[in-house]
Amino acid sequence: MWHDEKPSDETVSYFWVSYETCHKKKGFLELEFRNDDYRTVVKLRLSLTFPDRVAAISAVLNIGTREEFEQTPYFQALVKRQLARTFIGELAKIPTDLQRQLLKLSDYQSENFIPSMLKGKLYLEMNVPESGTVYNTLQVNLAARTASTVKTQVLPRLRVMAGSIQDAPTFYGVKLRVRMQHRNFVRESLSKFESLEIYLPYDAIQQFANHDITEQKLMDQCVVLVDGDRVDVTMALAVTP
Repeated sequence: MWHDEKPSDETVSYFWVSYETCHKKKGFLELEFRNDDYRTVVKLRLSLTFPDRVAAISAVLNIGTREEFEQTPYFQALVKRQLARTFIGELAKIPTDLQRQLLKLSDYQSENFIPSMLKGKLYLEMNVPESGTVYNTLQVNLAARTASTVKTQVLPRLRVMAGSIQDAPTFYGVKLRVRMQHRNFVRESLSKFESLEIYLPYDAIQQFANHDITEQKLMDQCVVLVDGDRVDVTMALAVTP
């Protein structure tokens, strides 16, 4: 399913959703859709007296696979507009084909891309989606949380990205940012968040993707910050969530 919401001529938001529930309620047929992380919800309500409910649903949602919808002229027009708004300034120097690949890797979330400087070098900054894992601080300390997040969320993404990002001009590397959730499972009911930021040189990413270096050697070449403080990452401390 695909939902496109256009609140004004200047902004547009869209996301992948999957079918969840359908039931009748007070004279309406109500359908609820959620995306994979359950943070975005779409609810459609149609009168039970509406003559063609299938046509009404098809008018606002694309019913089919993601791959099929990505090939439609409607979707391509959305992407073209999104590229023009997203890749500006230094980002505009990235070739258009690479811009499209990066936008797809981010699940079409345009706010993911920001130029970021570190020690005089320019990095392409991107978000890594949260996994939903909550670490128990009674069992998993900061060093283990960091290593585990790198292993389960960052490294798999790097392998996918490696072929796409190597030709981005002007950028020295990539900065990935992700939030880590944790709490004391005995004393706390609400999770806390830590901000993990990793600056990765292109050369190190390619070496890792080509199996020339280990994950530990990769981390040794990166700058890693947790809530703004520099940390070392020991991959041997990673635990299974």
